[in-house]
Amino acid sequence: MSAGFSFRFQHESIRPALVICCNTTVSSDEIVKSIKADVENNLLPDRVYLIGPIGHRDDFLSLFSNDSFKEEFESFVGTVDERLVPLLYDSCGIITRANNDLIIEKGLRDAMICQGMLDIFQRRQGLITSSSSFHFSKPSGDHCTGFIRASNLLVAGEEVAFLAISLLPYFSEAPDRIYVDTSSISYLVSTAALMSGRYSERLPLIESFESYTALKKSFDFVEAASSLVIISATTSGGLAAEILKKNNFTAEQVVTLFYSKLKPAQYGIFDVACLVSESIKSFAPEDCSDCLK
Repeated sequence: MSAGFSFRFQHESIRPALVICCNTTVSSDEIVKSIKADVENNLLPDRVYLIGPIGHRDDFLSLFSNDSFKEEFESFVGTVDERLVPLLYDSCGIITRANNDLIIEKGLRDAMICQGMLDIFQRRQGLITSSSSFHFSKPSGDHCTGFIRASNLLVAGEEVAFLAISLLPYFSEAPDRIYVDTSSISYLVSTAALMSGRYSERLPLIESFESYTALKKSFDFVEAASSLVIISATTSGGLAAEILKKNNFTAEQVVTLFYSKLKPAQYGIFDVACLVSESIKSFAPEDCSDCLK
């Protein structure tokens, strides 16, 4: 198991909890190392959540009878039965408790998924901002003071697998053709496809339409119910709106990964407005004060 991704999150307790993601194999030694490393830099967590695919059930539950693991865990956190919470996600992204198969509360799931995503976004510098000497031109043609770079977030396998949990509901019907606005998010998309377990022979075709380039020339989208369009990031929802306007996709077929603002009835997965809203301002080229100087 890679112990490369763990994070703190706050839910209902006074102290924050610790989440450790185990998407590959489960190692009691690596879990203990992650806990020790976290406790050295933070206060004791309220509890420790392990999260992994449904196939990890036996490995997770075996930790409760592992005397060596229990001794180490209890020296740092507290009683295993009270402080260790193993969670499993299925092929649809539903998260349940490993010991009783009950779906976790929506508030707990939302807090965990959101904070894990925000942790990745901040550490991997998902927001790129300008300075007094330069600004940016968006693919739409507008000028802006910053933008979201989704590719920065997709560099570590455990982190990508964690993000992919939120994409799994979009693979419930096993789309056979997936359009992405940039090839840089193909890693995340293919990871989600593999985690869905719905492609026994081959993965779906993943094809880049190069963002707004597809709207300026004739791009041959296959407008079928089995197609899915995934946009990497937006601060306005403009690209999704244009795609829906010019093609026969339903709103559910066009989804944005990272967003700070969407138009009504649009679909998005990760809301990063709390981190970027104050840092990004967009202008039409003729209204850009920097260019008019």
